[in-house]
Amino acid sequence: MKKIAEKNIIMIYSLLFVAVIAACFFSFWRTGKLPIYGIDGLGQYYPVFLYTGKTIREFFSHLFESGAFRFYDLSVGMGEDIFGTLNYYGFGDPVNLITVFATKGNGPYLFAFSYYLRLYLGGLAFVLYCMRFNLSKPAVAAGAVSYVFFGYGLYASGMYIEFASMLYVFPLLLTGCERVLHGEKGRWILFVSAWYLGLCGFYFTYMCALFLVVYCLVRSFFISGKADIEGMLTGCLGCAALFVLGLACSAPVLFPSVFAFLSSARSSSLGIGQLFVLGNYIPSLSRRFVSDANIMNAMRNYPVLIAAASTFFLAKDKRIIQLRIATVTLLVLLYVPITAIVFNGFSNPRDRWVFEAQFVLCAAFAVAIDKVKEQGCGRIYNAALILAVCNIIISFWGRYSALGDDEKQLYVNAATAVAETSSPVSTAAVIENDSDLFRVCGEFVSEVNSRPVNDGMNAGYYGTHYWFSVVNENTQAFVDEATGRSNDWRSFGLGSDNRYHTAAAVKYYVSKTGSAPDGFVPAGDIEYNGESRKLYVNENFRGFACIKDGEDSENDAAVIGSCSGCTYDGNDFSCTADDDAKNAIVVTAFPYAKGWSAKIGGRQAATLNSSGFLAIFADDLHKDDIITLHYTSPGFMPGMIVALISLLLFIAVCMFRGFSERRKTSREKAVADQ
Repeated sequence: MKKIAEKNIIMIYSLLFVAVIAACFFSFWRTGKLPIYGIDGLGQYYPVFLYTGKTIREFFSHLFESGAFRFYDLSVGMGEDIFGTLNYYGFGDPVNLITVFATKGNGPYLFAFSYYLRLYLGGLAFVLYCMRFNLSKPAVAAGAVSYVFFGYGLYASGMYIEFASMLYVFPLLLTGCERVLHGEKGRWILFVSAWYLGLCGFYFTYMCALFLVVYCLVRSFFISGKADIEGMLTGCLGCAALFVLGLACSAPVLFPSVFAFLSSARSSSLGIGQLFVLGNYIPSLSRRFVSDANIMNAMRNYPVLIAAASTFFLAKDKRIIQLRIATVTLLVLLYVPITAIVFNGFSNPRDRWVFEAQFVLCAAFAVAIDKVKEQGCGRIYNAALILAVCNIIISFWGRYSALGDDEKQLYVNAATAVAETSSPVSTAAVIENDSDLFRVCGEFVSEVNSRPVNDGMNAGYYGTHYWFSVVNENTQAFVDEATGRSNDWRSFGLGSDNRYHTAAAVKYYVSKTGSAPDGFVPAGDIEYNGESRKLYVNENFRGFACIKDGEDSENDAAVIGSCSGCTYDGNDFSCTADDDAKNAIVVTAFPYAKGWSAKIGGRQAATLNSSGFLAIFADDLHKDDIITLHYTSPGFMPGMIVALISLLLFIAVCMFRGFSERRKTSREKAVADQ
């Protein structure tokens, strides 16, 4: 068994990973805690995790129906593009296909499993990268667990689970680049990993692309030599071509997510002008300029850092020289403000790119202790392996156990996760039996983190409260106006002015305190989790659409007619005009967004933005005219075309290379036979 383990690096790594996971998370499991962070994890990532599973199941159950693919959902926020808003949280990440098995009961445990799975895959990808360098297997295994249990893997990914996907996507990108630069088989790894990267969103695509440019230039220089400029260019261009082709295949997801971000309420708070601020290029040892410096500082692995530094005392060769350059460069960049600004898209300086730095440091660790072993220092080699692993466990317990900072209290158990994604709305018979199309407002604030709960998407109702990083700018502007303050990409409701509730088609209000905004009258009680809540109905409710005077549409008193029979299903909305009107507009309660197309009486009609809401021009509206709306994610259809062309190009290139290699082999064989 020992001999098998010594030969099988995957077995060594897997056993070590399980041992470290058990040692680290024992304190979590003993107290019933799960790796669901009580703020962002509970409020955003976990609800989206459940919603992803529900959406996948719905898609396959309606696979052969027209319009089975849903682009828009009124239950996400106040109505959002699904890819645009949720891609940041992993909607599109292939690993999240496991959410198809998620239920209300097992969801928290499956969420935890997906986190551990991502960590494990990160180590496997690290092993795959290092295997080509013929390093000691225990050294690679120790480097792999050090990589996934460094600050980024445990601290950042523990709070924001989708960040953990970069732990395996990034090493796969580098592995693919190595195959291309060396002209080896397996170049498809770069194509597939770039494809995967794009599906995970533009945020990390941008960070990885910046690093890959530098990596390919440096590696091609050392692989080809300074005299072989043509070889360098060929290698770099080959990497660029496969990366772009792979990324292009993710365009049906990537394009809508980029479009949504560019038209969202979130904008850069610093701007590209930061490039020209001299102070941003001066190192700061305190690193107080970084919003989340703890990502790097937390879970420091001192043996890894010491081993990486020891490359300066080892005998020089090409590999050691490259590691020295990389180690010094990355450590300097960590303490220069401009790095955190540029890698975060010229927004708030953040350390979310450090998975790249930590990968290099752990690779340097594996190489360094392998060199130590080659030089006959077996005791130092064994000590380094043991200390690296022990440091992980000690650091983790120091931060998360009761013996240290006890930060596991920031995480929640399964019961809390279930409660936070449930809603009193789903228990209200009055709401359940109401056939109108409407929104529900109320006091829906998390008792764990005091943020709005994203329960509507899983409880199956349309609300006014949300908390997302990417929100339709018109939605946020409306919420901010209604509440009279900036809410920073979230909504606690629409304030006390009934005009805003009526404009947003809010029919019901659920209250824990027994009070409601103006214009709402009592409609009964709701029993939920042993508590009684008051239900109120909006006496000014006018439906999800109304007819307004086109000349005075901004005035709420300009309503000149109504619409009835409002229905909504996925990408489609329809209603019927109750009145005749000239030079009018039909104003809906959907936030205005590009992607909607409209018809009135079967005729194409133009859409417009009316005080943040979607409206349709109606020059000559007749009673009983049917108004229909259909939504398609902006960028989805161009993305499909780009993806198809890119995939065909990749297949054509593979076939051509395969044909050329077979032809070359045949010629060489014929010459040998002569």
